[in-house]
Amino acid sequence: GMPFDEEPLSVKGGFRYKPGKIYYECIDPTRPANVVVNEDLSDACLIEAFLYQVSSSASESEVVTLNNIRSSDRVVARGSFSTDKAVDSFEEFEFNFRWNDGVSYDANQDYRLVILATASKEGEFYSGAPGSTLLIDNLRITTRK
Repeated sequence: GMPFDEEPLSVKGGFRYKPGKIYYECIDPTRPANVVVNEDLSDACLIEAFLYQVSSSASESEVVTLNNIRSSDRVVARGSFSTDKAVDSFEEFEFNFRWNDGVSYDANQDYRLVILATASKEGEFYSGAPGSTLLIDNLRITTRK
């Protein structure tokens, strides 16, 4: 994540998406080569943002990774957008940050911001459709000043 020193409110931008034709589902992510075709599923893109707290924004040792970002207790706010709809020309997407219960922005704390975008929302679990493509343009983060 990148150091971030303002309260994020939303993420907005343009996107184009084309899901691949054949969805392969990995039943056991510890065995990623074992996949099956699942004709009942279609691929979906996913754009996510996470704000997480660190003791120092300059610290590289506190960086969260894809392996732990969704379960990290340091993540204080998040938001996401997903669709399985094919979009041939750029359309706008927008999502708001949702703060964890009982948590609010504190200007005296240090934070990092991560934005993840993938053409296969289950890709980290080795499931998705080859050929899925996601293009993002004009990404904007709205903050409280």
